[in-house]
Amino acid sequence: ILVGSLGGGGAERVAINLANNMQQRITLLSLTCYQDYDLGSFNKNVELIIFRKKRIRESILKYLLYLRKNKPQNILSISRDTNLVLTFLKPFLNYKPKLIFRETITIENMSTKIPNDQLINKIVHKYFKFFVRIIISFSYMKCSKIIVSSQDVANDIKSFLIFKKPTIKVIKPPILPKNFNTNNVHDCDDLWIKNSSIQVILGVGRLCEQKRFDILIKAFGIVHDNYPNTRLIICGKGEKEVELKSLTNKLKISEFVSFKGFLKNP
Repeated sequence: ILVGSLGGGGAERVAINLANNMQQRITLLSLTCYQDYDLGSFNKNVELIIFRKKRIRESILKYLLYLRKNKPQNILSISRDTNLVLTFLKPFLNYKPKLIFRETITIENMSTKIPNDQLINKIVHKYFKFFVRIIISFSYMKCSKIIVSSQDVANDIKSFLIFKKPTIKVIKPPILPKNFNTNNVHDCDDLWIKNSSIQVILGVGRLCEQKRFDILIKAFGIVHDNYPNTRLIICGKGEKEVELKSLTNKLKISEFVSFKGFLKNP
């Protein structure tokens, strides 16, 4: 199982759970050093490998050498960035592995922005989108199967691809694993949640472009204007954190929005 990192994201959590519930010997390999989850609870069948690099591109050569030496026959790539890594490396391998890619967001959401000039923005967006379409279509030619989280994502991929369309399988994310430990559930000591007169909106996820927490914050601003007893709690971290906090200041709702960072037990 290939991941870009073991940082606090849903894809990483899926990879960890999947590896830990496999009955056969399996390797979970991270291309970077970032780590938020507790990794001390793996079963004896899991081999954990972490490349101590800060960027995925810095690990590409090392990962290529690993593949050529160990020759894993089945590789499950958890996210789009690792999908592209495997696409790039496959021609340089000395064997033919079975590649399985995982997708959870629609490709149509990918865009680029150029401020203050709508005409240029439309032109660049058009050609950028076509370039992305070529790259993604070429990438998916290299895999045996794509696992997606919903039928909407499956339909999006089918309509987006230009070349050969691989097999696409919908596997919806589980709500809780069967072996979920109810002892991990306890009362939250957050003052907003404990206050029965306050209504809390909770957002959990990586603070990145794809998750669109900016839309959540703007929507909350509208809600709070009409319902002053509402509050917003955001759990997660990412490259958009500073920008999102700046947005709450701009909308003058910062005192009603709490950023909790990554929580191991949200």
